[in-house]
Amino acid sequence: MDFDCPTWRLRRRLIRNVRAAAGPLPGISGAAAQSPAAAAIAAGPDPILVALAEFHRIDARTYQADRELDDAEGRLSDEDRLAWPSSLVEWRQYSAIGWSEIERVRDEFLALPDTDEAMIWQEYREVKAAEQASRQAQRQWYQVHGLTELKAKADGLHEQRQAAEEVLAKTQPVTPAGAAALISLIYDEMSDSGDAEWHLPALRNSVSALRNMRVQS
Repeated sequence: MDFDCPTWRLRRRLIRNVRAAAGPLPGISGAAAQSPAAAAIAAGPDPILVALAEFHRIDARTYQADRELDDAEGRLSDEDRLAWPSSLVEWRQYSAIGWSEIERVRDEFLALPDTDEAMIWQEYREVKAAEQASRQAQRQWYQVHGLTELKAKADGLHEQRQAAEEVLAKTQPVTPAGAAALISLIYDEMSDSGDAEWHLPALRNSVSALRNMRVQS
């Protein structure tokens, strides 16, 4: 995934703004206090609470790394910032795609009726070459402006955050508190960013878990 595409750059600024406006929860301290889901982290021996605690730990570090990178970019001149090269490329009606999106679009074109498969594959190779060139240009931009280390740190933490999201998507709560904490986080994430990549599987797990729980009277 391109963590420096315009969508991700906008998303990390949006999350920063949301967090800056949110206040800490009673009884919770540190970066984890910035999420309503954090209130249930210490509720009991539920694997989803452990996964949520790890997610919040990584999320806080990712947020800080993004802030450091944003602040460093903000100290550049307007001319240098405007010269930032996106790693996304154009292919037919798609104006900005990258990474696995390119393969998805390739398969979409190949599935069209009466398609010229040889032409699609030729275009695919050209698009992949253009993507590699744009990525190299982007790496050079960060290197020229002395931001390579900050960029690598932020990208590495985003990868860890994505892995933590995948754990949340696969882990089923075993307590009402765990299910509520997960649903709360899902609501916050979808409200802030509009994403639904890992959220829908996690919601399905929460619903399934709640249906199978017996409430003690």
